[in-house]
Amino acid sequence: MPILSLESDDPFKAGMAHGYLCGDAINRLSKRFDLVLHTIGKQPKADQLPKTLDVLRRSIPVRYLSEIEGLVKGYNLWAQEQHGWQAPKKITVDDALLFHLMPDSMHFQAGAFERKLPPAEKLQSAVACSAIIERDPQKGFVFARNMDWPSFGLSGAYSLVIHRKHTHGQHDTVEVGVPGFVGTLTGMNNQGLSVAMNVCSGTTREIRGMPASFYNRACLEQCRTVDEVKAFARYSSPLGAYHLTVADQEKAQSIHFYQGPEEGHLIRRWQEGQPLVTLNCRYNPNPSCAMHHSRERQALLDDFFQHRSGRSLEETLSLPFVNNWITTHRVVMEPQTGRFRVAFDNAFAGKAPLHDVSTQRLFQS
Repeated sequence: MPILSLESDDPFKAGMAHGYLCGDAINRLSKRFDLVLHTIGKQPKADQLPKTLDVLRRSIPVRYLSEIEGLVKGYNLWAQEQHGWQAPKKITVDDALLFHLMPDSMHFQAGAFERKLPPAEKLQSAVACSAIIERDPQKGFVFARNMDWPSFGLSGAYSLVIHRKHTHGQHDTVEVGVPGFVGTLTGMNNQGLSVAMNVCSGTTREIRGMPASFYNRACLEQCRTVDEVKAFARYSSPLGAYHLTVADQEKAQSIHFYQGPEEGHLIRRWQEGQPLVTLNCRYNPNPSCAMHHSRERQALLDDFFQHRSGRSLEETLSLPFVNNWITTHRVVMEPQTGRFRVAFDNAFAGKAPLHDVSTQRLFQS
């Protein structure tokens, strides 16, 4: 299991190490994503979005911007050292920032924002992430999660665990991500707090806060408990609508940003004997589950729990639709025990064998 362990009081240096050590993977991933998203998909490139990226910079904490700047410098240093006819292309800070907007692409269209146009109707992909939590009498909460992200035949194989060790007051973290990505999609901190995000539909016409992946990381680094995440959400909001599922040793809940009355935040809580399932619905006032086959996934999960016959929660991640052609990460977290298991693949990772990540060793190192 590849683990990138970063320890530095200086986020720029941590980013530089990330960019340099993962140079080859970042090069391959950036070329593939550029081909699929910008050449074939005709999505605007970073140099076509100067005003949008300038506004976004103001919403992102300085420490994360500094880390991205370091990542770009480290990667470009690696690129300079390579030779041959397939020399890696250099990347810019704006290129890296645009990559971090992918988790927000369901509700925020950077091209329309740049040109001050109304968002166009988006084509819905077939499936997306699933997060399922239940409480085990011995283990405490078990947090099972499939992360659906188009791998384009590459990003699943190049995925890794990122361990961030802080010595300046923030919590150490273990996260599942890809080289070149400094935000958080799924992770646990040394207090046992565990988080994962799901996308949902929405329309963002103004920059209201930091992109989702940075918001998730801020929660993981600054908060010890679900209640602290809830308090954090009262005074700090993300860019737009998505679902953030969080669990600690005592509580579990999903925060549905901008999905309550007057675009407030809705919260759904785990209840005894009733698994907390978060898909890609809009959950207020009643689930609207047409998006990403959420209705079919919910029906399969309901049937699983009704006829479970002793099967473990992690088996839900192998169910049809829950496990699909863009499932690249399979993660099972236990906040009480600190156990963290993960599997990667370019597709159908929900059936890939889980591997233990030694959080105890990483957090004590």
